Amino acid sequence: MGDNNKVDYYGTGAGVYPASPTPGAGTENQQHWPKQQWPPTPGQSAKQGQAPPQADPKQRRTLMIAGGVTAAVLVALIVGGYFGFKHLNENVYGPQVLAEEYLQAIVDGDVERAVGMGPEHNWQNFSLMTDEVYAKAENTITGFEVTDVVVTDGKADISVDIEQGDDTQAVTLDLRSDGTEALFFRKWKLNIGLESAAVHYILRGDATAVAVNGVDIPGQDMELLRSSTMFSFLPGDYTLDASTGSPYADYPDESVSVRLNRDGTAAAQEPTVDLKPVLTDAGREEIQAGITAHLEECMKSTELMPKGCPNQWEAEDPDSYRNISWSMQTAPTLDPIESDPTGPFSVRAVNGEFILDSEVNRGDSWQPQRESYQLYWMYAGVEINGEELSLTFAD
Repeated sequence: MGDNNKVDYYGTGAGVYPASPTPGAGTENQQHWPKQQWPPTPGQSAKQGQAPPQADPKQRRTLMIAGGVTAAVLVALIVGGYFGFKHLNENVYGPQVLAEEYLQAIVDGDVERAVGMGPEHNWQNFSLMTDEVYAKAENTITGFEVTDVVVTDGKADISVDIEQGDDTQAVTLDLRSDGTEALFFRKWKLNIGLESAAVHYILRGDATAVAVNGVDIPGQDMELLRSSTMFSFLPGDYTLDASTGSPYADYPDESVSVRLNRDGTAAAQEPTVDLKPVLTDAGREEIQAGITAHLEECMKSTELMPKGCPNQWEAEDPDSYRNISWSMQTAPTLDPIESDPTGPFSVRAVNGEFILDSEVNRGDSWQPQRESYQLYWMYAGVEINGEELSLTFAD
């Protein structure tokens, strides 16, 4: 090593530390250990008079935790040997552990976590599957039991019996290795999780919000929904609807039931959901009341052919009539309304009857006369805007 009084701990270019001073040396000639940079920067000599740097406390804690986990694994392996490795590989870092965590999240109703653990496929859209929605669903997954685990190289097939309601179906989860963790063990990820069913979702009309199981789903692209899209549902029963923001128009509930099949796949009994707005009972009553009020105004007319009214009496000589009065014998009723109530639409009222009382000039005298006028149909335009419903009638 050259100089016997020097020890090179780091190799060429590293800090060099002097050997211990000779016992009994005088104070003036006594050798002191110089303050060194610790550890010296590789490729540079240590500088005298410089204290060792202080470690970042946060970084120190992170390193301690990571080191502690690794150390714990190493201790387990040293103490347990092969059996320790086998235990950790199967019960702590094995694919079955991830599969059970995934399925337990579904059983517990933590579907957002389960979806996050599952494989990412661009054809799946779980945006309607929230924890709150799933908590209100019926006939969901209630339990599971792992029946077999087969690991071949970087692939693991986990056979599981899944309980849904009163039925139990056998499914297989596909997991693949994805790097390593804790130095020695494979890290696993789901390649094929629990099957879901794709439902074709069509939203008609001008809805303001969509809901599942009575839970509003914010952040949906309403224009996209109106052009139809696909949503994915885990096994269970769901109720889908939408709202218009008006008491006069609404969307009837549509049901979606997803069941696991014997081959482990999932299917929806209703592969397409077509949400159509309808007029509510309150809306129909409001329209009927509006037509009745309009006709009552028409009955106040003293003309044979009042403008904007259906009671129109044509006479060859209108001047031969006087003291004209109208009354409504039978109010017309609305035909069934199947139009989209979220936009302007028309309605038809049928089978009304009016009475025309008047005096008619019959030569030298005016004679009282009563006529019955049959209303076969009349039309009205309807427009709903939130809390307001307006009617327009033809001239």
